[in-house]
Amino acid sequence: MQQHFDWYNEACLGLETTMAEEPRCTIPFHHLLDSVKQMSSGQSSGLDGVVSAIVQLLSWPTLIVLHKLFEDRLNLRGHHVPKSWDTILVHCIPKVVGPDSLSKWRPISLLPTLQKLFSSCLIKGLD
Repeated sequence: MQQHFDWYNEACLGLETTMAEEPRCTIPFHHLLDSVKQMSSGQSSGLDGVVSAIVQLLSWPTLIVLHKLFEDRLNLRGHHVPKSWDTILVHCIPKVVGPDSLSKWRPISLLPTLQKLFSSCLIKGLD
């Protein structure tokens, strides 16, 4: 018998829940596929070293493993999340040639590609 809990649906940001041994948030597999298709192939990688063009070339079995990893992270169980997913690199790019003060530098943040993909799947669950 499948049960749904309103309080748990709210905690899971409107994502589907199912009752097995305990309530569980799920990410529909098609959200992952849509997110991969919508990734910009020109993005730089973060600390994870994964570029979006590589993610777009992943095979079905690899996407299934990635989907399980995302669901485990969402439910805070099973596999540990790589530290690189929670680390943002900030690089400073000069605004002018020969910058001589901090105001002449522009910081950019490089987010881990897999973290961006995970976040995109969560956002699709809110729609």
